[in-house]
Amino acid sequence: MFATRLLFFTTICALISATLFAGGISGTIKDTNGNVIPFATIYVKELGTGTTSNVEGN
Repeated sequence: MFATRLLFFTTICALISATLFAGGISGTIKDTNGNVIPFATIYVKELGTGTTSNVEGN
């Protein structure tokens, strides 16, 4: 019984966490001169996630 409750609680916590962080990363990657950087890769260490920009730097 305890294992079932623990599994249920863990699943609910995981779903809530995934929902809170579902916003993801968005924006335009630019250099110091304001030019877009195509195909740049960024990683946010605190969130443990990253992404790659497209040809337009988005």
